[in-house]
Amino acid sequence: MATKLKLVLQNPKLRLAFKALAFAGLIILLRFQNFNLVSIALFAAGAIFLYIKPLFRTFELLLPFAVLAVVALLITNLIAWGVYFWIAVIYFTALFFILLGIKDLVVVRREFWRRFLNLALIYPVFLLFFFQNETSYGIKILLLFLALLILLKELLKKRLPTWVLALFLIEGVWAIALLPLGFISAANLAVLTYWTLTEFAINYQTGLLTRHRVLTHATIFVVLLVLIFAFSKWSL
Repeated sequence: MATKLKLVLQNPKLRLAFKALAFAGLIILLRFQNFNLVSIALFAAGAIFLYIKPLFRTFELLLPFAVLAVVALLITNLIAWGVYFWIAVIYFTALFFILLGIKDLVVVRREFWRRFLNLALIYPVFLLFFFQNETSYGIKILLLFLALLILLKELLKKRLPTWVLALFLIEGVWAIALLPLGFISAANLAVLTYWTLTEFAINYQTGLLTRHRVLTHATIFVVLLVLIFAFSKWSL
């Protein structure tokens, strides 16, 4: 048994899968222990250990890892046992696997997966923001702004575009919050806005913002916007 485990851990992708399953186990332990302080401390310590070992490019994705861990903890705390809980576990386990794959240089096309991970992380952040709970609006805005700064910095690299786009997105989120949409539709619209604006910004920085790209992204935005509105439950 020990020999088989050693052989598994020698395969980079299988090693990452093993770590991702361990991360899933930590999330399930949180639910079993009803998110008490001991289980939260074990989750934090275990997640950090799984992330930093080996000590290779640890700081490069440290902040996105922190966003992933915090969002996974908060969302699974809001969901009771059931189908949605297991969907959340699978979702965050997959993101943890991708993050480790980028960090350890295991996955190919790392730039694609980095952008995919970025978009996949901002979605649960928006879900948390639009979900109606007892957290004050001011605190939610500050936490959202911090998450936007972290994730946008991963994409845009430069400080000024990051801050400008984060402020613009905060205003957009505030406008979306005024619409009579459910929290899922609102989060979908916010993610669509985030994706469109970041695509424009990245293409502009790399000199690839052509008229064709602008029209393509604008068309995709309009089509998806119509679909979001069409499948939303409007309520005053």
